[in-house]
Amino acid sequence: MDQPSNSPVTSKQGAEDDRPKRARKTKRIVEQVELSKELKHCQRVVVSLLSHRYASPFAAPVDAVRLNIPDYYTVIKNPMDFGTIKVRA
Repeated sequence: MDQPSNSPVTSKQGAEDDRPKRARKTKRIVEQVELSKELKHCQRVVVSLLSHRYASPFAAPVDAVRLNIPDYYTVIKNPMDFGTIKVRA
């Protein structure tokens, strides 16, 4: 018996090493890469749309449960809002 059974498992031992590594967040990668001229233009358009005074309904994803829309995801296959677009771009 090398270790007592009640000792904590260190990070070099155990199941933690078997788990796959988490992928980096896209936002970090985008910050490191020089954006193309077209992508910069798209980014400016999205920021402009989000700053419009009537853009608030389109700035966040639809909460189908809170709004009681049971068939929302049946009708809308790929929901997208400007806030999500801004984060992904």
